[in-house]
Amino acid sequence: MVDSELFISVEVVPYAPTRPVVDYSVSFLWLMAVATVACASLWADITAPDQFDERYNELSPKVFPCNPIFTLMSMIYAQM
Repeated sequence: MVDSELFISVEVVPYAPTRPVVDYSVSFLWLMAVATVACASLWADITAPDQFDERYNELSPKVFPCNPIFTLMSMIYAQM
């Protein structure tokens, strides 16, 4: 037989802090994503030269225009 004095009672109490209403880290990550997309959409206008070579414009492939309004609409649609 085993003596009951050798066993020690252990009580486990899990710690679960209360969650805040607004998680600031998610807000910060969302703000970084929006700023990155906004800077990327404006980068072509900022770095573009003042004069364009007409022959270069004729040879360059035509791509879908990515303006800030289209970018914001895409982000809103993606969150739905």
